[in-house]
Amino acid sequence: MSLAVNAMNGHNMAGHHDNRSIFGDKRCLVLEILYVLEGINGDLVDTRRKALESSDCLMNGSIGVPEINLINRLLVMANHYIGVNHFIQKYSSDSNPYNRRLAQSVDKLLIDYRNELIEVEIDIHRNPNYSVIKFNRFLKFGQTFDFLDQIVSQFNEKVDSFASTLDILNESSLSGFTQIEKCAKILYESSDSLYSDIWSWIMFGFLSNKSENHFFIRDDNQKTTLDMSRVPAFISPMDAIKVHQIGESVRLAQSRGLEFVFNDKENDLFERFNDMKNRVSSDKKSFSQFIESVRSIVSEQNWKYVVNEEGLKDRLQSLKMFYLMSNDGFWSSFVSITSELVLNGHNRFKKEDSNYSICLNYKIPDSLQDIISDDSINK
Repeated sequence: MSLAVNAMNGHNMAGHHDNRSIFGDKRCLVLEILYVLEGINGDLVDTRRKALESSDCLMNGSIGVPEINLINRLLVMANHYIGVNHFIQKYSSDSNPYNRRLAQSVDKLLIDYRNELIEVEIDIHRNPNYSVIKFNRFLKFGQTFDFLDQIVSQFNEKVDSFASTLDILNESSLSGFTQIEKCAKILYESSDSLYSDIWSWIMFGFLSNKSENHFFIRDDNQKTTLDMSRVPAFISPMDAIKVHQIGESVRLAQSRGLEFVFNDKENDLFERFNDMKNRVSSDKKSFSQFIESVRSIVSEQNWKYVVNEEGLKDRLQSLKMFYLMSNDGFWSSFVSITSELVLNGHNRFKKEDSNYSICLNYKIPDSLQDIISDDSINK
């Protein structure tokens, strides 16, 4: 328990004091200020009151207007601290890695503030006449707490808010305000969870069941679909679709008992991915280029599998030979059946016919149309 808490407990045990008696005892006032900065409201300095009444405080002349204004500014900051601290306690051990990582990053930002509190406690203990005005040393944390309050409030207001939170952090890292950029850089470490899920998906077709904030939804049949509302702004809708398709291709290969390996390109991809992940400000271009390079590799692997393993080339060759080796009677029958559809098919149907649209969308390759149109066919 802190010195401030011990001291204030002793003060409260001595009996109830009205506001003027507390202000008359400057040391009690100093302890109450420290008390509230640690997240515990006192008798007079209380975040629930939002502000001190100047008339009450000035009645005995123990403190002046500058001190009152300072205390009121500290009350705003203390109120933010209470909300942020509640967020940390709620999510720092959460089963969802996204929430847990964000809470841990927020907690990391409060280290300097808490160290400052310890130093002030020691100073108050050593100096019985510690001045209220010396608490202005905490004002340097005001911008940090305003930013953290924005992040926490936005997170609490939305159910699926991780993507929105990342968007705020991404924008704030380029704000031009040194303190805000510093905060955003630390908090952006929480994006590791999202990047880890993306890497696991595109490389191994795997999604963690504990990660509820990624932009994939898996139904009871293990079918995976996209939820665009959860996609961060630095990932375009088209790239999100590519990410989804890449993972599905990997899963399909695995379901056939194939080891879907990126061969010697995996290490290079991993280095590029880490480089992109470690940038505080993510941009669509770098992410898009990376995903496109992965998609190209996967497409090439799929093509090789279809051509070599499934024998697509041999199947097409057999189909070609089937028609080339057919006798004249078979070929003539084929031409007579298909030529009318190809050459005159659209004229046989009225637009109101339910089958018209089907015929309209039925396409014969241009090469076959040329063969059928050739006068030599009828010879």
